[in-house]
Parts: sequence; C-alpha cells; structure tokens
Amino acid sequence: MSKKISLKQMVVGLLALAFIVPGDSNRKAYIMFMFLLLLFFERKLDYKCLVSVGTPRWIYVISYVSILLINYYRWSLPVCSLFLIVFFLGRYIVIQGINDEHAFNMVINAVLFVFSIYAILGIIEAFTRINVFDIILGRSFELYGANNLRGSIYRGHGISTVSINNAMIVYMAWMLATFKLYSRKKISSIIEYILIGLHLILIFSRMLILVGLISQIIILTRTKRITKLKVILLITAAIFVSMLIPTEGGGLVDSMIESFVPLIQELFGGKNHIGAINWGGTGERIIIWQWVFERMKGKLLFGNGFTTDFAYRYFYEGHYYTKQSIEVQWLYILFQKGLWGLVGYIVYQIDAIVRPFLMMKKEN
Repeated sequence: MSKKISLKQMVVGLLALAFIVPGDSNRKAYIMFMFLLLLFFERKLDYKCLVSVGTPRWIYVISYVSILLINYYRWSLPVCSLFLIVFFLGRYIVIQGINDEHAFNMVINAVLFVFSIYAILGIIEAFTRINVFDIILGRSFELYGANNLRGSIYRGHGISTVSINNAMIVYMAWMLATFKLYSRKKISSIIEYILIGLHLILIFSRMLILVGLISQIIILTRTKRITKLKVILLITAAIFVSMLIPTEGGGLVDSMIESFVPLIQELFGGKNHIGAINWGGTGERIIIWQWVFERMKGKLLFGNGFTTDFAYRYFYEGHYYTKQSIEVQWLYILFQKGLWGLVGYIVYQIDAIVRPFLMMKKEN
C-alpha cells in the first residue's frame, strides 16, 4: 500500500474523533483542518465529488439552510456554516479516504478503537457518576430528567449533555461493532462488541435499547454462520446475568422493571397510562404529537423558529406539570422549522434508507 493511501486513511480515522471535540465552533474548525490536511496530501480538489450528493440530499440542504434564513436568529449563520462543513467536507473526506476494502476495514478499526475507550469511560460513569468530559470542560449537571439514576445506575451522558443523545451515538457505534464481529470473528471484535453494547445498556435509554436488541435479532437471523456466535452470545448473556444481582441502592432488575414495564403499558394502553411513567418519560412521547400540533396554529409551514421555547402545561393527579422538551425528532423539527424543514429531513431519511438497498441490488 502506498504512503499516499496510508495518509488518506489516517485523515479519515482522525475524523472519527470529531464527535468528542467540544463546542460547535471547535468541531467545525477540526473538520475544516482535516479537510485541508487531506487536500495537502491529495494536492487537488475533486469538485464533482464535493457537490454530487444527489437530488434528495440537495433537497435537505436547501430546506435546512433556507429555514435558518427564513427564521433568522443570532446563531443562524454559525449553525448553517457548521452544517455545510459537516455535510459536505466530512462526506468528502470519507469518500476520498476510503477507496477500497482494506481502507474501509482500517477506518472501521479506528472508529471502534475510539468508541471502545469511550465505552470504558461510559461504564465507569454509570457506576461512579464521574464524567471525564465534564471535568475537562468544567460542566456540571443535576440529577434531573434524562440525566438521572435508574435504580443504582447513572444514565451517562458522555460527551453529550443529555443521556439520550449519548445513547444514539453509542448505538451507531454498536452497529459498526456488530458488522465487524460478523465479518471478522477475532478477540478484539468480541471485546469491542461487548464493551460498546454494555455501554449502551447502561445508558438506559429504553427505546434505543429496544431498537438495539431488535437490530441484533434481525442481523442474527440474516446470517447462516451462527455456530461461533453462540459462544459470544453466551458470554454476553453471562455478563448481563451477573449484573442482575441487586445492589444496596436497587439493582439492575429494579432499573429494568422501572424502565420497561411502564413503556409496555404505554404502548398498549395509550394516553390513559401516561401517569405510569414519570412526567418527563416515554408516555409523553406519544401524546406529545397532539401537544405539538396544538402549538403549530398559524406556524405549520415554517415553524415557530429557533428562539421560541416549547411549553405545554397539563394537569395530572392534583398537580400541574409543564412539558418543555420534545423527544420525538420529527416533532422537534416540525415545531422549529415547520413542514418546510420537516419534508426536507424526511426526504433525506428516506434516501438514506433506500440508497443502500439500491446499491446492493445494482451490485448483484
């Protein structure tokens, strides 16, 4: 392998560290630096590769940028520049740096190495509440809402400020670890799979754990080579079972029951079970569809903008509560950006789902 290819792979591997760079401005500068570094090694810029993202993605870009200008506020231009840098330059780095299977595998290894260390820090955080990123950045959080205890387990937020966002990042890394596990059954692959999967479980984001486990089942049923995987699954199961022993502050069993039973009740019981879950919990993620649409009167096309806070006051069991967060991403985008921003986002999502299947069909 030539030195040039090695340097390009190195840049893509370093790009994986962008998610732990604190602050939007710093992250933007970091990605820009990676882009310039790649150009230095390449000695040229492929303009066609930079802008040829496809019609669905251009629809998303146009809707994203235009709604920031329509609902202009003090951070519109910084947010817009960050989006364009991540969307175009980040993509360009990946495409230029990964041009064969060997390069692809090397980058996957680099990403999973970073996330394995991140998972170790996350597991430590779950039992000690010590967050390395909080210490470095001087942040502090109260035990409230999504950043809280479930049983004796702390819902670690990692580099993020909310545990749910952290869980989404870790879930994506776990899917990469699953791919590597099925592709190359090595000890390192098993360790990465277990570490990142355990980190996801301990964040205790109910829906992401559910989606993660369903994903694992689907992937398992799609492979015919499951003999060695049985050993891996037994090892993983043994680790989880060992964690079920209750502790003084309430064990993992208590946390699982507290987290998942109300979720099942909510799914089958509708809004009548909203009180079964704490007022900031999953129950409101179902009825919140109604609440958000009530706040969209006259603002359905372009949304409420980025400076309007969502707040819905409701009465339950003798007390008034105010819901201030929108955990459903489509509704969050609808509230801020209206149908104009939401349609672009959905088009982008559909393209992201359909495109891999079209590529696989083309290859076959």
